[in-house]
Amino acid sequence: MSYSIATIRCLALMLCLLQVKVTAQKIVAIDFENLNRTKPAFLMRYLDLQLGQIVDSVSVEQSAQNLRNLNLFLSVDGSIVPVDSTHVKLVFSFKESNYTYPIFSVGGFDDKLNLSLGVGDINFRGRGESFGLLYQYYDRHSFRLYHSSLFLGKSRFGHEFSLGKLSTVEPLYFNQQTNLFNFDNYHASAGIHYSLTRHFRIGVGTMYMYERYLNRGENVLFDEGQIASNSLIELLKVQMRTYVQLNRINYLYERRQGFQNTLSSESIRTIDYPEVPFFRISNEFKSYWLLGHSGVLNFRNRIGVSTNIQSPFSPFVIDGFLNIRGSGDRVARGTGEIIVNMEYTHTLVDHDWFYLMANAFADIGYLRPAGGSFNYEIKNNENAFYYSGIGLKLQSKKFYNSLIRIDFGWNLSDTKQSGVVFGFGNFF
Repeated sequence: MSYSIATIRCLALMLCLLQVKVTAQKIVAIDFENLNRTKPAFLMRYLDLQLGQIVDSVSVEQSAQNLRNLNLFLSVDGSIVPVDSTHVKLVFSFKESNYTYPIFSVGGFDDKLNLSLGVGDINFRGRGESFGLLYQYYDRHSFRLYHSSLFLGKSRFGHEFSLGKLSTVEPLYFNQQTNLFNFDNYHASAGIHYSLTRHFRIGVGTMYMYERYLNRGENVLFDEGQIASNSLIELLKVQMRTYVQLNRINYLYERRQGFQNTLSSESIRTIDYPEVPFFRISNEFKSYWLLGHSGVLNFRNRIGVSTNIQSPFSPFVIDGFLNIRGSGDRVARGTGEIIVNMEYTHTLVDHDWFYLMANAFADIGYLRPAGGSFNYEIKNNENAFYYSGIGLKLQSKKFYNSLIRIDFGWNLSDTKQSGVVFGFGNFF
């Protein structure tokens, strides 16, 4: 029996391949370095690889990004360290932030001052829980005590709780008349959420509220009656709320990449007037695109509708602090909103201590007035707001969430209308 040279070579190659012993490297240890507060057991649930699995460099980097997305650390690095020819260990090195931090911010425009003072902890008990006490002055004095957790123990459930008093001076609109009201809202709120996956969460909650409205202006006609000057309206309310959130945002130090969508709803029953229920549903979509090594394009769209009844107490507002920079303080109210915010941010300086960024933005908003329709408002530019502007941001590398911003916006249809907003934290 004879074989060709080619056949012999092929057989020899197959024998050589059979002799090759391919060894897979298994993970025998996972180390977390430079942790002072955070519990390793809490971080383990964010890893794509566990003990006993085959090492995968792509999954190691994804695990490091999952840990960055907790937005608790100044930096996270993952590496593979060989133990022997068949075993490795994963090492994640951290630079932790100062988790207990003072809250101090001053913002405002025109003659409005928004002052916040307090103390907070974003990594309470080393498990990513938030706990804090906040005082706020925005026309009047408010406070809030809050606590929330991402997860309760090893379960997929988390919770949130708050107790507070919100007091402001609210401009309310009665046909052609605008009156200022002292508004007080005392509330106790509790909620739970469940994480179906790392990125998808659902939640429910309830709130008990005691509200007061004191008319600081002249007598006004409302609902076939009259609200007299210095008269007080007192209401007891119960809120039920739900939300569904898909979060695919990656945190990359001063920049972000990805998207988030939150669909929420709430219903409110006024105990003394159960025949007048209130319902609201809103959807907020945010996305972030990286441009080059220093730029990011930010986008936000909010669409919301509520019970469309004739009332000066409509829930949606146009406000320079909340949605339309430069517009002013709660300049309009309605029972529906369409808000679009677009912003390009460019990192100018990457210093050892801080980032300095410049931004250009455009904010567009439409309100549906109480009893009205979106079609009319959009076609006739009634209750339409078009603003654009520029700004600066300064973000510390040493302290958590310490970003100061100043934005100057002007009305595109009337450039004489403009405003400056000075605030703390990202606009969205």
